Amino acid sequence: MRKGESVVAGTVDMAGEDGDKQYEIKVLRSEYLIASDGGRSTVRHRLKIPFPGRTRDYNLILFDGHVETDLPPTNISFINGDNHHSVRLFPIRDNRVRIMLDDGLLTQQQFDSRESKTVDKKYFEKLLQETMGALKLKILSYNWLTYYRANERRAAEFTHKRRIFLAGDAAHCHSPAGGMNTGLQDSYNLAWKIAMVLNGTAPQTILDSYSEERIPIADDIIRFSAMTLDSGLYQGWFSSNMKRLKLAMMPFVSRYLPKGNSRTLSSTSMLGLRYYENSVNKSHKSQHYLPTAPASIGQRAPDDILVPFTTPTLETSVSKPESLATLEGDPIDKPRTTRLYELLAFPGVFNIIVFAANRLVTERDFEAGLVKDIDHYQQAWLSKWPGLGGVLDANSTPQFMVHVISSVTPSSFKSGNYETTTREMANRTAGFGKIYKDCEGGRLHGRYGFAGVSTKEGDGGGVVVLRPDTHIAFRVSNVNSAAWADVDEYFQSVLTASWK
Repeated sequence: MRKGESVVAGTVDMAGEDGDKQYEIKVLRSEYLIASDGGRSTVRHRLKIPFPGRTRDYNLILFDGHVETDLPPTNISFINGDNHHSVRLFPIRDNRVRIMLDDGLLTQQQFDSRESKTVDKKYFEKLLQETMGALKLKILSYNWLTYYRANERRAAEFTHKRRIFLAGDAAHCHSPAGGMNTGLQDSYNLAWKIAMVLNGTAPQTILDSYSEERIPIADDIIRFSAMTLDSGLYQGWFSSNMKRLKLAMMPFVSRYLPKGNSRTLSSTSMLGLRYYENSVNKSHKSQHYLPTAPASIGQRAPDDILVPFTTPTLETSVSKPESLATLEGDPIDKPRTTRLYELLAFPGVFNIIVFAANRLVTERDFEAGLVKDIDHYQQAWLSKWPGLGGVLDANSTPQFMVHVISSVTPSSFKSGNYETTTREMANRTAGFGKIYKDCEGGRLHGRYGFAGVSTKEGDGGGVVVLRPDTHIAFRVSNVNSAAWADVDEYFQSVLTASWK
């Protein structure tokens, strides 16, 4: 509750097994509450938010622990066993994995009962080995082992009065077959928005975008989870309506199906998710991009290799750049590399990426105008919306960071223009207009939908605004004063000096 309020939102009902335990209960005052209290969420129940969906009749065993296996350590592995059972193996780190083992369908009695079965380690390891067949998988240690009843449910709303937010299983439930990071992505989406409101950088209305963005994602994941679970691991050859027939036919067709399959982690890690236009993600008023175009609005920002520009004229004598943009151990005659995502590794920050194409070489006055626009708008934004770092505070992270990416190498400036066109930008502090080289012939330019070579004087490249969660919020073609004014207009429409 907020200061001045005299009524607590509700009391906590203890679960039956906790009724005889003693707890210390405290009343906390806060502006916001994020309820990540699981599928039986007390907060959701207290708010009387419906949680429609279904409970599946699959009998699943979940394991978390360390194993020794010859399966790829970076892939999610799907295994079809000759015993008509299936295994899904999700790597976590090192040799720790999460395993979902199919133990057949629940009987009607088991389905109607809410009592969980007791997991027998001996039975689990025997069934696992029979399902794995000749593939190697040895259990080294257990973190936990349990039977799992798969639910597919989604709360009717994720936000209550812009103050209480449901996240994780409290907001949506599905089997692990649908993905492992949905709840983490809820928090990733919400945390920076609440932080900006609390810091006076954004209005409360920005919190509405949490439900706008996460509810469609939850629906997609639940549908994908159901499809994956229903298809077993048999490539979707049978629909969920033929599940019983599938089990009956499996002895006859399993010999013709693949015994194993691997999927990369990206397919279920939520890293490929996409948001669409809303109060935060906005298209340019006159420049429109197809939703499937490279790096369109709402997509996660593509990553690639970059090389920081430095002041020497020869690439063979590149000096050591800032620690933010270096990899230790490179030879002195080799340009030190970084990645775009290393430049974005600061929480709560809007990153403005300037794709300059080859214009630093082809246009003599281009750098002077670019530096002027960067300094003018970055200082204006930091003054109006200081956010996390204060006004140009060198000891803190600024709310707005600007990075310039060129498609040409330092050696292209040997004509004599290098000293006047890139010295200042090369020596700038990272996040304040420092310049980087786009490797592989301007590949990153292409991934963002920009040409690496300008074909017209005064035209080419573009500016892309990345949200604090690295999704693309706004983009504009060209790098000129008009483009910077459009970026400024975007921020004016999304942020405010203070809502208090």
